[in-house]
Amino acid sequence: MRIIELYAEEFGCFLDRRFSFEAGLNLIEGANESGKSTLQALIRFLFYGFPRRGGEEGEERYRRISRKTHRAAGSVTFLWHGDAYLLYRDYILHGLGGREIPAETVCVTAVESGKRIDLGGKTPGEYFLSLPIELYHGSVCVRESELSSVANPETGDTVAEMLFFGEGGARLEAAEKILEQARRTLQHTRGSGGRIAALEEEAEALDRALESARATAERLRVLRNDIARLTVQTQDKSRELRKTEEMQRAAQLDAELARFDAWHAAKNEADKQYHAWREEEQSRFAAKGEPSTQALSEARELTSRCLLATEEAALREDAYMRCKQEASRYAQTATAHYISQNGGAEVVSARMERSAKKSRICVMFFVLFTFLSACCAAGAFVWREHWMMLISAGAISLVAMMIFGILCRGTRRARLAMYAAMGVRSPAMLRTVLARFDSEEAMRVAAEGACANAEEIYRAAMERARALFDKLKAVLADIGAPADLATDPVAATAYFDAAMQRQASAHTTHMEARLRFENAKSAAQALENGLDLTKEEELRALRATLETPDADAERLEQRRAFLKETARGIADKLATAEREEITLMARAADPAALLAQKNEVTEALFEARNRLSAIKMASEALREADAALRGSVMPTLAEKASLLFERLTGGAWKRLHVSDRFDIAVETPQGSVPLSHFSAGCRDAAHLSLRVALTDLITSEPLPLLFDEVTARLDDTRAAQLLLLLRELCAAGEQCLLFTCHTRERMLLKGEKYAHILL
Repeated sequence: MRIIELYAEEFGCFLDRRFSFEAGLNLIEGANESGKSTLQALIRFLFYGFPRRGGEEGEERYRRISRKTHRAAGSVTFLWHGDAYLLYRDYILHGLGGREIPAETVCVTAVESGKRIDLGGKTPGEYFLSLPIELYHGSVCVRESELSSVANPETGDTVAEMLFFGEGGARLEAAEKILEQARRTLQHTRGSGGRIAALEEEAEALDRALESARATAERLRVLRNDIARLTVQTQDKSRELRKTEEMQRAAQLDAELARFDAWHAAKNEADKQYHAWREEEQSRFAAKGEPSTQALSEARELTSRCLLATEEAALREDAYMRCKQEASRYAQTATAHYISQNGGAEVVSARMERSAKKSRICVMFFVLFTFLSACCAAGAFVWREHWMMLISAGAISLVAMMIFGILCRGTRRARLAMYAAMGVRSPAMLRTVLARFDSEEAMRVAAEGACANAEEIYRAAMERARALFDKLKAVLADIGAPADLATDPVAATAYFDAAMQRQASAHTTHMEARLRFENAKSAAQALENGLDLTKEEELRALRATLETPDADAERLEQRRAFLKETARGIADKLATAEREEITLMARAADPAALLAQKNEVTEALFEARNRLSAIKMASEALREADAALRGSVMPTLAEKASLLFERLTGGAWKRLHVSDRFDIAVETPQGSVPLSHFSAGCRDAAHLSLRVALTDLITSEPLPLLFDEVTARLDDTRAAQLLLLLRELCAAGEQCLLFTCHTRERMLLKGEKYAHILL
């Protein structure tokens, strides 16, 4: 296989970038953070996708997808068995309900025909490279930071699976899978579960069922005897309960008939009290000419309102006088009056600022022209040849000085006149007055408004009081009371209280008679509630047919409750026994049939155990054959790696020993020494040799080899040996992609043929 072109549509730091690769050696050079690791991750992403497990590997996708679009996409064009193919992969993370749900699209098409390739459920790396992701990291993709990752038991298991159960060992794998499946059917891992365990459990269950069937038959016999006894007890208690309930009915009828008797007595008493109440009412209305209680009450209420209105008017008058006194404190001064007449504090302040500015300008020009006049006079003595011109200029400056002096004096007089109009003597005093003007004016306006409001409230209170007194005079005239009471509300109140007390006494006597009647009527109605007067005769006739109770109602109720509870308990026991009988009859089994079934299960269990023994013997034979096959392949891998290791170390070390678990040792004159005892550069050379040899052994077609900083810990000699080896591999038809952030590789390859890509 050979990679022709990589296209990073949106991946990591790349956006719409294309990279073309040649056959043979390709040197990809770039500084740190230039995108070398991203380019390798793009190749791994296209062939295998993002890792699906958590941890550091699982975070790969978050480093490569776009932070803006949450997307990673790209394509690779490659040759495989002489044909060109285009592999495209698009990965998007969608956010839904607080979770991230990935959506991935993988498409492989033949470039010439445009036919889409069916991967059969595999990843493109497994389909085209014939490598799982574990071996891709341990063989084809070689990183300096992961050189030693090939030497671990997991890689050994993966390689063994490919070598010993691939094309050449398919029948051996199938046979072992069939035997393993048959063993799992009979017996699961650690001897639990499977067909044998199921048969053993079934035999134990049949033994328990036989014992349960015998116990069920005995229990049914006991239950039937209990059911017969409980049925007789239920009938006896039912007869006693019916007799007790008849006695209770007789007692209830006695109580109900007693209510009828009480109702007749209460009805007679109500009639008697009604006649007494009517007589009292007739005597009360015999007296005529007095005002009604309602009229007296309304007149007294009006008198109270007059008193309250008088008091309120007095209070409002006091409040009004206090407001007038408070408003007098904020009377407007002559200065404040001037400011308010001239537009307020801001306008006056602006006018004063303009006057001051004009005065400063006049003073400035006065000083300037004074200075010019002096200069011209002095110059006339110094430059006598120009004395005429200087004297003229001095005269002009003197005239201007006099004009501005007059203007200064005029502005000063105007400002002093304004100070006199406002009653201030200095600018500082004026600024103080202007600063306090707005607040004092606001307080004055507020005080005057409060005073006006208090006056209005006081006048309204006086009007209400006069209206109430006029209304009181009219009411006194209507009820025939003395007219002078209108001028004395206190005497009017005492008069109305005495009149109302006389009427209240008469009303109390009348109401007592009415209350006695209402009480008697209510008692009769209370006794009548719940009584059906049409059934009185029927109830008396029914009571005559019942016998006299032998106890009071309370004891009869206690006896009935006891009998009812006893009958309920017996009925519950009977129902429980009947349900248990039905349940036992439903699940009762035939002991003879259970015994025959147990014999069949015992025979099947014996046959299954014999079959399991045969399967274990066959599996042991297959494992011995597998061990023999491993023993023939691992020496070949060690031999290939030793030849490469000897070249990379310049002949310093000649042989590597590799176990079936990929433990590496170096053969020295002192014997076999573990690789961990050697330098970092020597360890990298050994791991690199093992990776290249492993790639030749597990693949049928040359694959592109990716080397990332593999010369970082090698000296110049061994780095040159490695580059020579890579050139020989490329000459044999392989493609190598060498990633580096140094210039040493480019210097060592000077004059050689290779493709150079600078990031």
